[in-house]
Amino acid sequence: MYSKRVLDTVVKSSFCQDCNLWKTKKKGTIDDYSDWYENHKEQYTINHVGSAGKIEVDANLRDESRIEHSRRRFTEIAKRARSTSREEKSALQDFY
Repeated sequence: MYSKRVLDTVVKSSFCQDCNLWKTKKKGTIDDYSDWYENHKEQYTINHVGSAGKIEVDANLRDESRIEHSRRRFTEIAKRARSTSREEKSALQDFY
């Protein structure tokens, strides 16, 4: 189904500004860094490793796999709906 609307967006990045700032500081011990990194993990912004040109290729592969997954899921739902309506029809026929 084509809706002419953006349904999903993903921002890919191979750079984390916070990590870069920590590297430029070069102050503190390894323990300080470990403590900081434990808290930073949730805000970590690097979600791509590789060249900039590979970002688009990876995104297309991800989209294709998501489309295929959605298609399979929709097919399963449609099959269940058809079998349920068949069961309901046969139950109604038995009733009448």
